[in-house]
Amino acid sequence: MRPFSRSTLVLGALAVLSCSPRRAALSEADRTAIADTLRELTQSFARSANALNPDGALTVFSSDPAMTWANDGLVLTLSHDSLAALYRQIYRGWHRMDFTWDSLRVAVLSPDAGVVTAAGHFAVTDTTDQTTRRRVAGTYVFFRRGSNWELLHGHASHVAE
Repeated sequence: MRPFSRSTLVLGALAVLSCSPRRAALSEADRTAIADTLRELTQSFARSANALNPDGALTVFSSDPAMTWANDGLVLTLSHDSLAALYRQIYRGWHRMDFTWDSLRVAVLSPDAGVVTAAGHFAVTDTTDQTTRRRVAGTYVFFRRGSNWELLHGHASHVAE
C-alpha cells in the first residue's frame, strides 16, 4: 500500500477542520452587554454587604459542587448552603458595613464565561462598635447557565488600610 502524500494529508486536515462547528465571534455589543452584566453582579456584592445581607450576595454563587471560594490564603470548597451559613454567622457579628469598589475590570472570555478583577475598600463596625478598615482585591469567575450568570470561583484578599 502506498503512503499518503503530504498534500493529501494537508487537504484531508483542511477538510476536517472546515467541517468542525465554529462559534460566531462576539459582537462588540454582545461583549459590552456581558461585561455590563458581570460588572452589575459584582456591584451587587457591595450593595448586599452594605445592607448586611449575605444572602443577597450569595444568590449569584453557583450551587455546582465545583464552586470554590479562596479568601486570605484559605480555599473553601463548601457546599452553597454551608458557605451561606458561614457568611450569615460572620454578618451577625457586624453592626454596619461601608463597602465600595474602586475599580472593576471585566474580561469576557466567551458568550458564557467571564472574569471580573476588582479592587475596593470597606469599613466594618462590629456589634461592640469597633471599626476595622480594609482594602480588598478580588477575582470572580462567572459562567452562564441557561439565562443566569453564576459565580463558579471567587477569590478575595484583604489588607489593613
